[in-house]
Amino acid sequence: MIGRPASVLSAVIWLSCFDLGSAGAADSCAELGLVPDQLQNGQLFYRNQTQWVPLGSGQTASSTSAIASLVYIARETIDPTLSRSGTLIVKSGRTLVPGDPDVGSERRLVKLRRTRTLETDRCFQGLHFSPGSVSARSYDAYHDYGDELSDKTEQRRLDNFHLKYSGRQSACKSTNDTSWDAPLQWDFRSNRSQFSFDPTVVSSGMYVRTASVFRLTPAAASSATLVDQRVEIRRYSTGEGGLACVPFNVKITGANFFLRVNDLESRKRGTYLIRDAETSVGLVR
Repeated sequence: MIGRPASVLSAVIWLSCFDLGSAGAADSCAELGLVPDQLQNGQLFYRNQTQWVPLGSGQTASSTSAIASLVYIARETIDPTLSRSGTLIVKSGRTLVPGDPDVGSERRLVKLRRTRTLETDRCFQGLHFSPGSVSARSYDAYHDYGDELSDKTEQRRLDNFHLKYSGRQSACKSTNDTSWDAPLQWDFRSNRSQFSFDPTVVSSGMYVRTASVFRLTPAAASSATLVDQRVEIRRYSTGEGGLACVPFNVKITGANFFLRVNDLESRKRGTYLIRDAETSVGLVR
């Protein structure tokens, strides 16, 4: 799949980031140089010098630029004749290793961003949100434990960052909802848990304070060894064709850089209850 020249591709990506309409979802995939019939739900592609290359969970890709261009594929798996609205969480950061220099407090922040197209969602509720940040400690307490923060400024910023969106079957959902997915199947994940930087919380659900003695604390398991953390909320709609290509860019800030993607409305084939797992990849320059 040979792509377009870099200048044209950049323009397409920039426009697609803010205008990915449901009616033209398949067209948007083709415009990016991807063949709609060959795309599967949950696929992640990164752009090398000449083409889009698939990138599976656990793999690492090499970028020729500090700004890496990627595309996430959303394809309806329950009923391909139905459209699917959803929300994508794009998390990135860098893992510290022994020998790394000490980092200042400004790199212990989690930067927050969401795309402008969210405000056009009929379910959207919330104040206007400008890109901002919160401390990693507050971010972890909110998403790993569901805590009400003592720092009310950071509490308001996280509350404003999250929002209601159109989900499956046109239901309005909250990105910070803490309802368990399927407790009868021992699945205690929730929308809010998917924002965590702790893989255990993402895969098993938020920690419970009364039982924390039996489980790792955020200081040991979440952001304590991370820097340059960034979280972006990005909306999509597959349209009647059941397909959407969601482009985004990430800045590679140094060694041990990771990217994690969570699709809040992606489900295991054939079931509405069990959500798909997080996609986690590495990026090096």
